[in-house]
This record gives sequence, structure tokens and C-alpha cells, in this order.
Amino acid sequence: MERSKAPDVQTEAEAEPPVARAGERTRGILAPIRTNDIVDDSDAAIQNIIVHVDHIEAAHLLYLVSTEGKFKMVLDAMTARVVLLLGNFGARRKVALKPIRHELAQLGYAPVVFDFAAPVDRDLIETVALIAGLSRFIIADLTRPRSTPLESLLIAPRLMVPFASIIREGERPFSMFRSLQAKYDWVLDTRTYRSQRHLLVL
Repeated sequence: MERSKAPDVQTEAEAEPPVARAGERTRGILAPIRTNDIVDDSDAAIQNIIVHVDHIEAAHLLYLVSTEGKFKMVLDAMTARVVLLLGNFGARRKVALKPIRHELAQLGYAPVVFDFAAPVDRDLIETVALIAGLSRFIIADLTRPRSTPLESLLIAPRLMVPFASIIREGERPFSMFRSLQAKYDWVLDTRTYRSQRHLLVL
């Protein structure tokens, strides 16, 4: 009498990752991560590990970062295209930045407006510094600033990233900003604008 075969059981490593559409939030999206860069033995590095993330976009980014030769490509793309926008992002002030974002996008840049919550394991200061370090250049609107003075004092002395500033006509930059301009060559002269339309011709 033949014994019945036990049903095949897939281990987590053998199971195929769930499929998700771009922009769709899911739990436990599986992203294969190569271990070549963290294991000295090249034979042992062939095996993959499984990382759980919540978004398909994050899984794709982790794959690129962990794949040999891709990390530099990601860094080069970001430092060539990302533009960090700083300023007072209240409802009225955010409207004033729309023309800048649109124009930067038209020129092939990827504008990042820092108006989102900090990541779970990083505070706001660390997050601003991280994005600034990956930026091609920074544009700071000094009109009625809130956190912009602190962000400027954090970024300008530490990062040789071109720091462009704009301000609405009739306003004056915060007192220490002139000191930053005098001390660091990459902190550029402040441009004054009269209206949203005028921003595009600065």
C-alpha cells in the first residue's frame, strides 16, 4: 500500500512576492536584496534575502540600491536632478511656489518641497540635511520665514550645494543670512520677486 505524498509546502523564500500596482499600498511587499556588498565570500553572496516593505516603489528603490553597479546610477540621477525647495509652506505661500515647481519640472528637474512629516527613524533636521545632500541645488524662499533660517544655517556651512534664495518685494532676509552669503561662495545673491509671474523670469 503506497503512502500518500505530503503536500508541497512553499517556504517564504520560495514563495513568489505579491503583485502590486504602482502607487498601491500593500503589506509585506517582497524585495530581493543581493548581499554581494555585505558578505566577503562571493559564493555565499549569491543567495538572496527577503525584505518586507510597504510600497512597491520602495521595493524597486531597494532593489536598485542593493544591485551591484546600480547604486551609483541612482545617486548620479538624484544629485543631477533633485532640487530642494525650502520656505514657509502655509496655504498662501505654497501657492506662490507652484510656478517654480512647474518650471523646474519643465526643465527636467525633480523639485522636492519639504512639507511632509519626517521619516519614522529620522527627525526633521536629519531629513532636511539628507535631501539637501542629494540635491543639485537648493531654492529657499525667505519671505516670512518659519524654519527657513534654521534650515539655512544647517545646510549652508556643511554642504557645498548651490543655495539660491528668493524673497518677495518689500521683505528683508533674516539678519544672519548676509553673513552666510559673505562666508560661503555657494550661497548666492538673493533675488527679489514681485509676483508669481515675475518668479519665472528671475
